[in-house]
Amino acid sequence: MTGRFRKLEFAQPRADLAPDLLGATQPLAGTPVRDADHFERAALEAFQAGEFEQALRLYTRCLREDRARIAAWAGQVRMLVELGEHAEARMWADKALETFRGNGELLAAKAQACLREGDTRTAVGASDLAIRSPGASPWRWIARGEVMLVKNRALAPDCFDRALAEPSAGWFERVAIARSHLFHARAAAGLRYLDQALAMQPSQPFIWLTLARCQEALGWHDRALESYARCLQLAPNHAAAKAEVETLTRRGGVSKLVRALGGRFTRVIRR
Repeated sequence: MTGRFRKLEFAQPRADLAPDLLGATQPLAGTPVRDADHFERAALEAFQAGEFEQALRLYTRCLREDRARIAAWAGQVRMLVELGEHAEARMWADKALETFRGNGELLAAKAQACLREGDTRTAVGASDLAIRSPGASPWRWIARGEVMLVKNRALAPDCFDRALAEPSAGWFERVAIARSHLFHARAAAGLRYLDQALAMQPSQPFIWLTLARCQEALGWHDRALESYARCLQLAPNHAAAKAEVETLTRRGGVSKLVRALGGRFTRVIRR
């Protein structure tokens, strides 16, 4: 195993691993302690910004500090799913479940990985176990809802409603639901969850990025560009949004909005 996945081994830090975005392994005098809690918080922040590669590295750093951190195991699997590495996500879910047998969060992560890999049967079984496992979370029901988008679409809305009824559910869970719809070519159905997310946190760039991708999937290119531009106003260096804007402008279907924004638009995408 090479590249990104070789770096997911974390029993001991190795000299051949490239330094991550946080700098040197040894903290400088006077700097905050970078423990497992620190890396888990930073990983979640990166995830909520749509920076999946960075979040993956941070979850891996968290696990080097605390191998028993289930949230980091599950987060690592979810990042691999977001990056389209579905087989690897499934492998790492199974690896985690060898130690944390029957854990609902890991089973939900495995369900999503298997579903996106095309193994619906295993995805349903893992989701069944996740729902029956002790504890509850929005994520278990979001994964269940995504499985139902493929297995029995009529049941999916109830699962997503169950996810949002959990006390910890907020704007980010609504974005996750919308992204599940988008992956399964149901972008229109995902829009209402993004409307809810924007009503809660209109200054979150990741909401605008996901909205833009849904709009683009529906063929609403001018609206998509406007949403990408809003994302870049909030996060000027967001690489994914910049790349999407440049792709859309090359297609030529968005000249009206480009003219309306003029130099302001050019400055945003060139930052």
